[in-house]
Amino acid sequence: MSTQATSSWTRRAWLKGAALGMGGAALLPLADRLVHEARGAQGMPRRIVFVIEGNGWYAPYPETSGTNITALSSSMTALTPYQDQIAIAAGLELRDGRGHTHGYTGLSCVPNVGSNEHGAPGAATIDQEIAAGLASTYPWKSLHFAANKSLSVDKSNLAAGRLVPVASFGHPVAAYASTLGLASNDPAAVAGRLRRMRLFDSLRHDIGQIEGQLAGPEREKFQRSVDEFARFEERIMYMQDHGVEINECGAQIPGLDPGLILPPDSVEARSVGFFELAAHAIICGLTPVVTILASSGDSFGSAYHGLGFSLGKHALGHGGTDPVAGKQDTIHNFYAGLIAQLCDRLAAVPEGDGTVLDNTVIVWLNENGTAHHSRPHHPYVGVVIGGSNLGLRLGGRYHDFEFGRSWADFLNTMAHAVGVPRDDFGTEGSTPVVGPLEPLLS
Repeated sequence: MSTQATSSWTRRAWLKGAALGMGGAALLPLADRLVHEARGAQGMPRRIVFVIEGNGWYAPYPETSGTNITALSSSMTALTPYQDQIAIAAGLELRDGRGHTHGYTGLSCVPNVGSNEHGAPGAATIDQEIAAGLASTYPWKSLHFAANKSLSVDKSNLAAGRLVPVASFGHPVAAYASTLGLASNDPAAVAGRLRRMRLFDSLRHDIGQIEGQLAGPEREKFQRSVDEFARFEERIMYMQDHGVEINECGAQIPGLDPGLILPPDSVEARSVGFFELAAHAIICGLTPVVTILASSGDSFGSAYHGLGFSLGKHALGHGGTDPVAGKQDTIHNFYAGLIAQLCDRLAAVPEGDGTVLDNTVIVWLNENGTAHHSRPHHPYVGVVIGGSNLGLRLGGRYHDFEFGRSWADFLNTMAHAVGVPRDDFGTEGSTPVVGPLEPLLS
């Protein structure tokens, strides 16, 4: 779901928002941040988006010449337009965790408390560690979405600390409503309320008041974000009413009619909605950390019927081949397409001397590494996209560490990139931790 910031900024925004409509109060975080930027109170923002799949990633390995990627694997061909903004770290070790799902271990590098698959978190996950260090000027420390079996909440992957699981939204409409102060897990009820409110018809006066406090580039950026709010609300309502066409997902799915409609509550349509919401949240300055879960944790057996699969991911993870849709590569490439679309959205928004994508790193991983039933001899792979202003060495490079470094070292590297340097994340687990992976940092 979301972790809300508790800074003095939030109290100021609350007091200022009391004189505005609900939607106006939702836009104040961005306006306040722009004022800070204009006064030189902070540098360019640093942000991170985690995309986490389950059931293992069997074929993430690209074709290479030395460390240069010459062609991405069949599981991520949709990212080819961003190949020169990618780095892949492979051969990373994680000794803890067993079973169909690592639960919290894949992002904490610490064994779960109790059952391996369904135990409680043994430590905070990296997204929450990073959020704690970045979020002082944001309304939400982090936002977390789960395209899993449940339409309400999921608590099986993320944690704020030992024995403290973090909930993730199960439906994009409910998630969007929460950012506006509407608490409900019933997407239909939320959609109806948003329609009745006619939010942006009521915002014109509030927007004018806020714009009067800004000038120059800050005012232009605020207006772009207002346009983004309006575009997103129209889009999310349309998706709830009509579903999502498969050709809107960014990747070509062989054998499927590109006009096929995905039902709004399907795993695929909710995934599309969550990526839309991730772009919205980053562009509008709602949070510096977004995590999108996809058939992970307790939902490792989710089915992708919209992509043509009759088998669930559990059966596919055991090496099954669907008679129509084939193997898991189709699902991975579906998410590669959504990541590419997210990159498109972020790259289209100017920020400083570059774009929002230059200041945002997207980290794509599988909670079980490269096998369905993860074991210590199955390596982990992390795919890094974007964030060229964050001190990352991208350029379409591939690094195989051949079990000489740990998965925790990779996660420490991501923390360094976004300005929350850690050298010891994951040391409570049994895998040796050295610190950041030098080849990934410039």
